[in-house]
Amino acid sequence: MTTGRTSKVRRQLLGDALREIRQDRGESGEAVGKALDWHSTTVNRYESGRRSIKRDQLKALMDYYKVSGGQRDRLLSMWRRAAEPSWWYPYRDILRPEYAALIDLESDATTIRTYTSVVTGLLQTEPYAHALISSGGQEISADEIERRVEVRMERQKILDKSDTPRFWAIMDEAALRREIGGPEVMRTQLAHLLDVIKRERITVQVIPFQVGAHPATAGSFTVLELSNDKRVVYLETVAGDLYLEQPHEIGACETAFEHLNGAALDRAGSARLIASILKEYR
Repeated sequence: MTTGRTSKVRRQLLGDALREIRQDRGESGEAVGKALDWHSTTVNRYESGRRSIKRDQLKALMDYYKVSGGQRDRLLSMWRRAAEPSWWYPYRDILRPEYAALIDLESDATTIRTYTSVVTGLLQTEPYAHALISSGGQEISADEIERRVEVRMERQKILDKSDTPRFWAIMDEAALRREIGGPEVMRTQLAHLLDVIKRERITVQVIPFQVGAHPATAGSFTVLELSNDKRVVYLETVAGDLYLEQPHEIGACETAFEHLNGAALDRAGSARLIASILKEYR
């Protein structure tokens, strides 16, 4: 899902916006290309994200579509983001394309909702992440483990931005009780959760064991809402990562998340449970 130093995900988001404008005008990509004296497939390549659009070409398209005001500013902003090199590029040799795409989607998201049975990656401490990555099924070198941990820590910086996305994490109680990395690692991880749960745009909820079966016992998932109102679901599996983009698939995951919210303890109750488990390590 990524090509070169720039993000195909961001090119696709810009392309989606341009496609919507063209379709609203009732024109084909071939007709627009002909009007601008471009190759017949050029517009479709821009809309699919397969090719990067230059600023002058974007302006020519916006002029042709008579795009002005806030909509024009928004498209130019999307273009600037799509033209920026992705920070993860130096790590491209250790990143699956799907994971690199997740990083870009997180950066562009307005809301991230996730359910996990371990502490979610955006809230992991460095020692916890190191222990978790080291325990994976793949045989990887110590250097690669360190670099993967660096990527995970860098990912977390989106929660410190001025325009940080709304982040909502629901975790199974097993995430708090499964001892990963040993007592000291768990102690610092649980203490970190108690710190981040106080932040305004972060919600952490825990589903206690006594709830029993719930809609996500089959596995973890993340719903990302993007700035163009598009929604994408990310699934991390043993066999590889998957993206769901069909409306019925996304709807099923959103419904499951609503049920998880109903089953989970509220913010205060979750904090009390985390604190009680933390005491067991002291």
